[in-house]
Amino acid sequence: MLFVNLMTLKPHLTRQQIDQASQRRARWRVPNGLSLVAEYWVQGSPQVISIVQAENVGPVLAANYPWTDVFDIETHPAMSVEDGLRALQVAGIIKRRGRRPKALIEAMRAASET
Repeated sequence: MLFVNLMTLKPHLTRQQIDQASQRRARWRVPNGLSLVAEYWVQGSPQVISIVQAENVGPVLAANYPWTDVFDIETHPAMSVEDGLRALQVAGIIKRRGRRPKALIEAMRAASET
């Protein structure tokens, strides 16, 4: 499963604490049970967006716990566009065959190019 972590620095941190947290994050290594798909450091909020893959949410929560001193963390399950479209088909929300809306065709084309 894919999970997206949205990590926002806590508002009470000093500049020094933010610098230390950034250095600590740069040295961070992905623990066993997780695979890091991508991580972005954002100028804005949230400051860190990470996408990880794991069998279930347990390893994700365990990996996030050491960061709760400096970040407010939201963790959300996610899926690829292809998996999302497949789930919509299974649910009967979109048709398996026939004419598809232009936006859906573009989304499917973009998903197949990645």
